Amino acid sequence: MSRRGFAFALVLGIAASACGGASARPVVERPPVAPPLPATCSAFGELALGDTPSPLLGDRLRIRMPRGAEPETADEARAPMPPVVLESVTAIHAAEGEALRVRAIEMLRRRGEGSLEEEVERFLGVLGADARVEALEGLTDLEGVLVLVPAATFARTGEIARAIVHGDDGALMSVGFSVSASVAAEGDRASCIAMARRLASTLTAGERRLALDGGTVALPHGLALDIPPGYVGVRYAGADFEAQYFFPLSPLGGPQAQLGVYVGRDPASHVGDVLSIRRAEGALLGRPATWQLWTSADRGERMFHREAMVEIEGAPETWAHVFVTAPDEESVRAMAAIVETLHADAR
Repeated sequence: MSRRGFAFALVLGIAASACGGASARPVVERPPVAPPLPATCSAFGELALGDTPSPLLGDRLRIRMPRGAEPETADEARAPMPPVVLESVTAIHAAEGEALRVRAIEMLRRRGEGSLEEEVERFLGVLGADARVEALEGLTDLEGVLVLVPAATFARTGEIARAIVHGDDGALMSVGFSVSASVAAEGDRASCIAMARRLASTLTAGERRLALDGGTVALPHGLALDIPPGYVGVRYAGADFEAQYFFPLSPLGGPQAQLGVYVGRDPASHVGDVLSIRRAEGALLGRPATWQLWTSADRGERMFHREAMVEIEGAPETWAHVFVTAPDEESVRAMAAIVETLHADAR
């Protein structure tokens, strides 16, 4: 993860992060399933499902996968309170490496007041996405819908569908189903959709829930930040920096707010394309600091931003950089008040 900043967006659970060069997750090499499988959706769909459900997202969800499926990525949990697993992938492989993959993503969103099907359809409309939404049948302790991607997208990418589900905490998760391009080239989309429906119907809630209680979060160089309830925290660290980001669970379809703290060398301003910008003198960690306040546009929505940075006393060339993004001035002021709680931890 680059220490040059972080922009976070989730679109139907697709983690689109502009991280300035995120390091690749370690890949766990797995042997092909024996005996070799024909690389078709109908063949994958006929496989017997395992008796023990596979955990997804650190056991936020569970799914019954075909026998022989294995985790494909060794994705570490990245969070201060306590770990949040943003993404996990499990797969089953055919003889030549063709695969069926299930990719689960923590959306960091919550469901709203209306029906989930209507919310997802409205969100797709805002995005201009051409996809069909249907109720997800067979779920026991979750509510969900299945988003079927267009035939052209399936043929080009192998993506079949995405289940959007939530449990009793209302936090949305995306579970995507895809096959290798060579499998999609067979053209049997109907069998692929049937397979995705079959697997999605086995989704159940795991033992974990998001930690939303808040608390004091420890940072390098003896710093700490007081986070109120209702925020999900995600941590990134490198050899000479640590960055922690906190997201309020916002409704699906609205802009994603965030606040964060970077501690390390060579901080980089988040100011990019702006509609307006001004500066204000203030303080951070008890030291004078210049706050930058600016507005930008995100898919036609005005977004409000603030940031400040100061060198940490007793740590030469090491900086604390705090930043906030929100869709309205009231929210950005409230979140700025949170990052202003940054302090030296007396413990």
